[in-house]
Amino acid sequence: MQKRYTGWKVLLAGAAALFLIPFSLSAQVAKTVPAALEAWQDWATWEDLPASVPAPFNQPDQKIAAWPSLLEMEVREKSASFSLNVRSFHPTWITLPGDAEAWPLGVTVNGQPTAVLSKNQKPCVYLGVGNWQITGQFQWPEMPQQILIPPDIGMLELKLNGQPVELPTWDESGALWFKRTNAEEADKNFISAQVYRLLRDGSPMWLDTEAELTVTGKSREEALGVILPQGWQVAEVKSPIPCAVDHQGQLKAQVRSGKWTIAISAFRTTPATEIRFADGAETVAEEELIALQNEPGFRLIEFTGVPAVDVSQTTFPAKWRSFPLHQWAPKQPFQILEKMRGMGEKKPPGLTMTRQFWLDEDGKQLTYQDILNGQSLQTWRLDVAAGQKLGAAKIGGQSQLITRNPETSAEGLEVRVRNLELQAVGRMDYQSSIAATGWQADAESLNASLNLPPGWRLFAIWGADWSRGDWLTSWTLLDVFLLLIFTVAVFRLWGWKAGCVAFGAFVLSYHEIGAPRYSWIILLVALAVYRLLPKGYFRKYIAFLTFAAAGLVVISLTPFVAKQIQQVLYPQLERQYENEEKSIERSINFMAKADLTAEPGLIVEESLDSNVDEKDYGISSSRSPKKWRNVQKSKNLTYDSKAKIQTGPAVPEWTWRTVSFGWTGPVNAGEKVSFVLIPLWGQRILTVARISL
Repeated sequence: MQKRYTGWKVLLAGAAALFLIPFSLSAQVAKTVPAALEAWQDWATWEDLPASVPAPFNQPDQKIAAWPSLLEMEVREKSASFSLNVRSFHPTWITLPGDAEAWPLGVTVNGQPTAVLSKNQKPCVYLGVGNWQITGQFQWPEMPQQILIPPDIGMLELKLNGQPVELPTWDESGALWFKRTNAEEADKNFISAQVYRLLRDGSPMWLDTEAELTVTGKSREEALGVILPQGWQVAEVKSPIPCAVDHQGQLKAQVRSGKWTIAISAFRTTPATEIRFADGAETVAEEELIALQNEPGFRLIEFTGVPAVDVSQTTFPAKWRSFPLHQWAPKQPFQILEKMRGMGEKKPPGLTMTRQFWLDEDGKQLTYQDILNGQSLQTWRLDVAAGQKLGAAKIGGQSQLITRNPETSAEGLEVRVRNLELQAVGRMDYQSSIAATGWQADAESLNASLNLPPGWRLFAIWGADWSRGDWLTSWTLLDVFLLLIFTVAVFRLWGWKAGCVAFGAFVLSYHEIGAPRYSWIILLVALAVYRLLPKGYFRKYIAFLTFAAAGLVVISLTPFVAKQIQQVLYPQLERQYENEEKSIERSINFMAKADLTAEPGLIVEESLDSNVDEKDYGISSSRSPKKWRNVQKSKNLTYDSKAKIQTGPAVPEWTWRTVSFGWTGPVNAGEKVSFVLIPLWGQRILTVARISL
C-alpha cells in the first residue's frame, strides 16, 4: 500500500514539473537578451516602467508612476500657499497648481528648495522614488478669479481668507474658482441652437428638422423662434423635453441644463419653388445646414441661391451626411430648380467635352474642334456660345444641318438622339476671355488644349483648374528657390546692379531648352570660394576650377545663344513641342479622319404583321429571307437630300507649342477661360533681352 501511494506521488510530481516547464522556459526566454544588444537594453527600454510600479485594476498597461494625495490650499487677497503629499513609485515629473500667469514660488520638497520647470506650459518638479511633501506659495497684487489644479489631484481642502470652503467650485477643466463676477452670474442662463434640415422630394415633400440645443442655467421656458418655413405643416415632433410648435411655426420649449435635440417632421402638399420664412420672422438660428434628398423616379431638383459646403467640415448628423449639403441664412430665401422629371433610378450623366484650339499666325482668330459625348440626354438642341461661329457638325458620323435658334438667333443644331456623339469644328475671334464649354450647355467634365503658331508663347491661363505648358505654371518651388539663391549670391558678391541683371537673366532663360541652368551655379560657387581664400596653393587650385567652370558655361552657352538668334530670325525653325497630354490630341483629331460622305446605317427590323407579303413591297426574297427586312427607320430622322449641309473650315494639322488645360469637376456654361499670350514680336524682344543678359 505504501508503494502505491509513492507511485501516485511520483506521477503527480512529474505532471507538475511538465506543467511548470513552459513557464520557466518562457521566463528564461523573456529575460534572455543577445549579447550584441545588451549595451542597448537600457536605451530601448528607457520609457518602460518596472513591474513594481502599480496600475489600475482595469488598465494594467497604464502604469502610475506617482500618486498625489491631499492638496491643501490657503488663499488670501495678496498671496496663497499650498501643500501636497505625493508618493512616487518611479522617478517622474509632478505637475503643481498654477500656470504661466500664476507661477508657484518658494517651492520645497521635504523642506529642501527645489527648482520648478515648465513642461507643456505648466509648473513641474522632478521627484525620485519615495514619499514627498511639496510646499509652495503664490504672490499676486489681488486675488485672481481662478487657478488651475492638476487633473491627477482628487482631494482638495481650501481655505479662503481663513475660512474653510466646504464645496469648492472646481470645474472639469481643472479651474479652481475663488470668486465670480456679476457678468458670469448673468451668463448662467444661456442657450444656443444649431438647426439641421433634410428636404425629401416627392409627393408630398417632407422637411425633416433637428434643432440641437445647448442649455445652461436654471430650468425655464424659452421661446426659441420660428422653426418652420412658410407653407409647411407639422406632422410629428420628437423631443426629450416638453416643447410645442404653434400654427405659425413658433417653437417653445421648457429647457434645463444639458444638450437636447428636438426632431420635427413637416410636409406640404403643393410643390415648392422656394423655401422662405415669413417677413420679419425671428428664426431659431441665424445660419442652418440643409441637405437635399432627390427622388429620381419622380424628378430631379437642385437648390439655387445657397452655397454648397463640404459635409466633412461640419457637424451635420451622420444619418444625412450622404446627401448634398448647403449652408443657408434663413433670412434669405432660396429657390428649388426642377432639372428633369421621371428619369428613372439615377441622374443621367452630363456632357463630356474635349476641345482643341489653333491660334492663327496673326493672333486674331482661332479654329476650334469639339467632341461632345452624353448618355440619356433630354436636350433636343445645342447652340454654340456667343462669339463662336459653328462651321460643321456631325452626330454619329453623319453631317448635320446648322440652323439658327428662332428665340436667341444663336447658331446650333438639333439633337435627335439620346446618346450623343457630336463632332464639331468652327472659327472664332480671339478675345481676352472665351466661353469655357463653347456651348450653351453645362459640362460634366472638360479638357482642352491650345496650339500656338511658331514664335508665340502662353504666359498664363486663368479660369481653368489645371494647366500644363504655360510659362507661369512651369515654375516649381525648387525653381523659385534656386532663383532666390542665385540672385542673393550675385548681390552679395557684386552689388545690387549685378543682382538685378542676374535675376532678369535667370527668369528669362531658366525654362528655355538648352539654357545653362546649373553650370552658372557651379561657376558662382567657385568664384565665391576663390574670393574668400587667402593666397596659396589651394587658391590656385580653386582658380583652376573657376576657369574650368567658366569654360563649361561658355561651351553650353554658345549653342544656346545660336539657337536663340535663330528663333529671332526664323521662328519657324523653333523646335516643336509635344504636350504631355497626347491622348487628348489623339482623341480630338477626328475631322481629318472622318468620312464626310458616310451614309447612315440601315436599321433592319422584323414586321409586326406576319400576314404581309414581301413581294407586295418589292423586297427580294434572296436579300431578305425574313419578313419585312431592310426597313430604313433611321431615314425618318435624316435631313432632306436637297438640304445644303455645311462643311465648315479646314482643320489645321500642325502642332508647335501645345498647352493643355482642364477642370476637375463640372463646368457651368457661363464660366470663362482667359489666355495671356506673348506674341511673336514680344517673344523676339524677350529673346534679344535674354541674349543681352
